[in-house]
Amino acid sequence: MPDLSPTEIIILEEAGSVLGRVERDATLMVKALISDTERRDAERELRIVRGEQAITERLRTLQDGRDGKDGEMGLPGAEGAVGPPGPPGEAIQGPPGELPPVPAETAELIERALTLLAQPVVQPVVTFTEASPVVVNIGEPRPKHKTIKLRRDEHGNAVGADVIERDAG
Repeated sequence: MPDLSPTEIIILEEAGSVLGRVERDATLMVKALISDTERRDAERELRIVRGEQAITERLRTLQDGRDGKDGEMGLPGAEGAVGPPGPPGEAIQGPPGELPPVPAETAELIERALTLLAQPVVQPVVTFTEASPVVVNIGEPRPKHKTIKLRRDEHGNAVGADVIERDAG
């Protein structure tokens, strides 16, 4: 195991405790979501069963009856009865359509856009700006709060950390 500085040990210990709490909380939230989903699923299933029972009960009460007499013929529609079909219409052939010419720069932009659309979308997970600090505030039920500020170089590499302790009050 490589030699670690006291600052790195503090960072690793605090990160481990934070990650442990996050993992426990995430597990509890997932279990709660699963339980809630199972409860809602059971409620839906119960509603479906009750609906099926109601339909079955209603179908039991239906009986075949005697046929009724046919109704009277209705009046013709607003424009009268349908007449015979008319003579075929004439087809008029128009001139062939023409597309206007596309400027070269527009055609180039369209080609680039289609090329970009055909490529898979990959987004970076983390982007570092110049010396972007990472600040972790840890506030447990302890008498002190610790703030660990990680310093980075222009390439995003960790170059050190500052640990600031203050009273929790």
